[in-house]
Amino acid sequence: MKHLIVGTAGHIDHGKSALVKALTGIDPDRLKEEQERGMTIDLGFAHFDLPDGTRVAFVDVPGHEKFVKNMLAGAAGMDIVILVVDATESVMPQTREHLEIMKLLAIPRGIVAINKIDAADSEMVAIVEAEIEEIVKGTFLEGAPIERVSAKTGEGLDRIRELIRQAVEEQRQKDEEGLFRFPIDRVFTMKGFGTVVTGTVFSGHLSEDEPVVVLPSGLSTRARQLQSHGVKQERISAGMRAAMNLANISVQQIERGDTLVRQGTAEATSILDARIQLLASAPRAIPRTSSVKLYLATSQRLARMNLIDTLKLNPGEEAYVQIHPAHALCAFRGDRFVLRGESPEFTIGGGVVIDVGPAKLRRKETDRSDCLKKLEKATSGEVALAFLAQKDTGERLRALASRVGEPIEKVRAVVDAHIKKGTILSFAGGDDMLIVFRDRFEQIRKRATEEMKGFFASQPHRLFMPREELRSRLGEIDAHIFDRIMIELIQSDVIEAAAEGIRFKGRKAQITEAQKAARHRMESIFRDAGYSPPTFSQVEEQIGDSKSAKQMISLLLEEGMIIKISPTMAYHKDFLEPAIRRIKEHFQKADKLGVGDLKTVLGVSRKHAVPLLEYFDKIGLTARVGDYRVLKSKNS
Repeated sequence: MKHLIVGTAGHIDHGKSALVKALTGIDPDRLKEEQERGMTIDLGFAHFDLPDGTRVAFVDVPGHEKFVKNMLAGAAGMDIVILVVDATESVMPQTREHLEIMKLLAIPRGIVAINKIDAADSEMVAIVEAEIEEIVKGTFLEGAPIERVSAKTGEGLDRIRELIRQAVEEQRQKDEEGLFRFPIDRVFTMKGFGTVVTGTVFSGHLSEDEPVVVLPSGLSTRARQLQSHGVKQERISAGMRAAMNLANISVQQIERGDTLVRQGTAEATSILDARIQLLASAPRAIPRTSSVKLYLATSQRLARMNLIDTLKLNPGEEAYVQIHPAHALCAFRGDRFVLRGESPEFTIGGGVVIDVGPAKLRRKETDRSDCLKKLEKATSGEVALAFLAQKDTGERLRALASRVGEPIEKVRAVVDAHIKKGTILSFAGGDDMLIVFRDRFEQIRKRATEEMKGFFASQPHRLFMPREELRSRLGEIDAHIFDRIMIELIQSDVIEAAAEGIRFKGRKAQITEAQKAARHRMESIFRDAGYSPPTFSQVEEQIGDSKSAKQMISLLLEEGMIIKISPTMAYHKDFLEPAIRRIKEHFQKADKLGVGDLKTVLGVSRKHAVPLLEYFDKIGLTARVGDYRVLKSKNS
């Protein structure tokens, strides 16, 4: 079923709410203050049914300049707008500003209603019509129907209804299979229901009692008691006005501007790349960096905006920008938004979101605008591949789909085709599988060997490079990709791996004659010390050359000649194996082992007994129980 959201626009007191009431029989001014003052302050809602049963939803917006922020929250999601102009006052400031906002939001179509014709003569109405034709030139309302109506007498209302009926017929079916997205425009409590939210379903669908997530907070809840215009619904879908009760969440935890989505389909963002247009009516040019108010869907944020490809943007010009909202919000690629000056607040322009997960703009970056120009014109599949190409170390399928703003099944189909071709590699499976372009993987693998060469060039005395050191040098690389690189390098006989780390196949430590002498002496020190070895710093003092001593300790550890039992101490390998054997023999006669027992069994002091016991725990020989150790396994 098709759904149509009809919005109003226009100056204060031009009769927007009266027209909606006359068309629907429902007063959209729901607040007591609005009814007492005769002025719309916040969004109002109404509906009527066409002869074929189609229900048309109305969103009535305030016309006062002080409440433009409320007007903007209702403008998002409109399919058609009725621009209302008073026949006795003609075009006024908010008429123009609302028209500019509708144009910036790319509202697809509209109707102009000259209201209060019962209070004006035909000559005045003709003048008003001529002024309207002038201001709508070059906008989506150029050539749109201009109807003379009276909310008071009902004249012309049937023609408005007929134009709305035609709009429904011509309306394209909205994407009910897209990602479910529900920007919230109203939050309140209702006795017996708890927290209730209302909004327009921007895309996708949702069934009653389905779990949802509130963005940007990330709170999980469940959508209960779905309704549309007071009628219970089992399912809501794109284009519908809807209300729902949210389980286990209070009104203090949610607000207008939040968005409901399904778990894992979208994430909040604090950075956007976009194309903007500065209105020709903007009072001044904006500099490279500026502060603005960002209005996107139903959200409002203070934001910092950086021009990407120019130092200054003049009124009437376009540019690519990066926007940093002060607080995260939910945005999707293709979203339209409005920008207003911070103080005083007035509409200066707007634009379209191109990327919701970009890297932070670098000061001397010059190719970002070219990239954004291509992304803006690309299909969702092309965008997915372009975003993946930006990820040197791969991306999760779910995260990629979220950034593209498409269902994961649609993005997976594109990715699977490239996996079959071999141009994309995948790791693990399901929606959370990791993917990376094969050529990017090859670049990482090449970098891995280069980093190893650099490591051994700077430390030729080392026998192995620690695996984790190599991984850290490659940046934020996923463990799956790193392991795959290691496997491929091992299988191609480039490297070999051991517990101590990795090295090039057949590589040996490169040490000087002086280092050889130091190594030989140090090995003797550890062997001669038996079960009472010196600390590493004591060994360095005996050698007299701290740098050489540190280097040779590293080599002896990598060779397995000495084995570290604590951060400051190691034993010669010839003594640890007999020590382990003696401990097992002890447990054949006793159930526990303490510090005093170890001093008896191995003849060591407490200084060495404690780290030895901790080492035995670490290798799984013993387990600590209170102040004692027990044999962890009879098979140890």
